Amino acid sequence: MHKAFAAAALVWSLIQTPGRALELADLTVPGSVLPTGCALSAAPSERIEGNRFRSGLWAELPIRTNPWLGADAPIVASIVARLQPAAVVPDGPPQTPNEAARFQLHLADGVEQAYAAVYRSGDAGALAVVYGIKFANDDAARAFVAAAAPGTAPIAVSGRVAIVVTGGTGACGRAIREYVTRAAR
Repeated sequence: MHKAFAAAALVWSLIQTPGRALELADLTVPGSVLPTGCALSAAPSERIEGNRFRSGLWAELPIRTNPWLGADAPIVASIVARLQPAAVVPDGPPQTPNEAARFQLHLADGVEQAYAAVYRSGDAGALAVVYGIKFANDDAARAFVAAAAPGTAPIAVSGRVAIVVTGGTGACGRAIREYVTRAAR
């Protein structure tokens, strides 16, 4: 019992230590903070009835876990692409699928890690997504937020980490935004 308490106290002190850099994993909202009916989306799809399914419950992200944290370039590029204005494609003939994929991967340049967590509110499946992108330096994080796509409201920049929350209405969205804002301080 004492070991569990000591471990919890250590984790809490690490989270609360002034001057400690924000880690992307700190963006995961604890279930105890979320209102009833709001939780991490457990699976990318679900059976509705019979042979009918509802998909997109991980916001069509190409992730294998929710939340996801990593440096896999295709996933990082997918996250970055969602949060910035549409990339200008090179002039010339249309790109082949391989050329387009290579071009897309450049979006991961300068990103050390990315994070995504998809929260679901209620039976209707309204989604809120927390994104975090850890850049190589503070200036890159600030520049990314300054150039964010229209309609993408950055929550904060904490050192090298740019944080964005999309979707999420009502009590669920408010709880997520409040937690993430506090975590970023």
